[in-house]
Amino acid sequence: MEGSGRQGWGERTGKIGNGWSGENVGAVRGGSCQASGDGDFSRYMHLGSACTTLRACGTRLPCLPRAFNSSASYRGSGQWWCLLHRVSSRIRYAIGGWIKYAAFEEAQRDFERARSVYERALDVDHRNTALWLKYAEMEMRNRHINAARNVWDRAVTMMPRVDQFWFKYIYMEEMVGNIAGARAIFDRWTEWEPDDAAWSSYVRLELRANAPERARKVFQRYVACHNLPRAWIKWAKFEEKQGQVHRRLALAAPKTARHATSATGTAARRSPAALVRRPSPFLPLRRQTANARAVFEAAMQEMDERDHTEEFFTAFAQFEERAKEMERARAIYKYALDVLPRSQVRHTRS
Repeated sequence: MEGSGRQGWGERTGKIGNGWSGENVGAVRGGSCQASGDGDFSRYMHLGSACTTLRACGTRLPCLPRAFNSSASYRGSGQWWCLLHRVSSRIRYAIGGWIKYAAFEEAQRDFERARSVYERALDVDHRNTALWLKYAEMEMRNRHINAARNVWDRAVTMMPRVDQFWFKYIYMEEMVGNIAGARAIFDRWTEWEPDDAAWSSYVRLELRANAPERARKVFQRYVACHNLPRAWIKWAKFEEKQGQVHRRLALAAPKTARHATSATGTAARRSPAALVRRPSPFLPLRRQTANARAVFEAAMQEMDERDHTEEFFTAFAQFEERAKEMERARAIYKYALDVLPRSQVRHTRS
């Protein structure tokens, strides 16, 4: 130390961090913020004990210097842990400090300490979304699947209206191959009547699992929850797309049968039974087109008249055009012009 007066660190440097003056620090600590033989570490220990009072006064808290953060000597010693522990305890409501503390413990592969830090931080602010996300992502990153399930389950129970929790929870279950678990989570989520994104994700999950019948049941629950044109239109488009898929499969079936019969011989190829088993490419198309049309017709009956919008009638008519049913499309357009309000009729005609 220079001189006999032993000036405080703030008084010698003139400022600390982001605009902290030596006078402010001296006023808070009563002029006792003095440097010791431990150098920067001791300075930050004094700084940590002043953080609570400075934060209460609305003073902007400083960041640790880059050289101090990257110092291998501090990271490899107990001083670094002691610093993080003391700062996180002093700056109790600074959640970023808790997250950095837990990240340090994770980097040291001390997961029990990291969990303890996250649990203490949740005691401070259990409604903090970022804290739950970081906690669960730490468990997922280190392949602690059961621990991650526990964190996600607590998060969605605590804050069921945060969609990000549900999406990440379901994504984890699907990535580990637990499709039944992902369905169960979706079922829990849909009890809260979420928005369209949740239902659409549920349908996509069933399609990835090659379960179109389950997807159809999801749509039935979807329109019961949101009896709106956009929900019915999505269901009708799903049925139309299923018809296209079935038609492609039906058209590819005769080619597959020809290859199979050529391998078994001429007698099998000329067998009448083989011709009877050959599917028609047009029957699935008619059946699935009828399903999509039935969805539109059910929407006309189930929705309120005020929900019979231009968007709905246009989607219905365009579907009939794609199905080569021009008379049906013309009738839908005429009906829409009769029932829609005058303002929407003008917009349609323009």
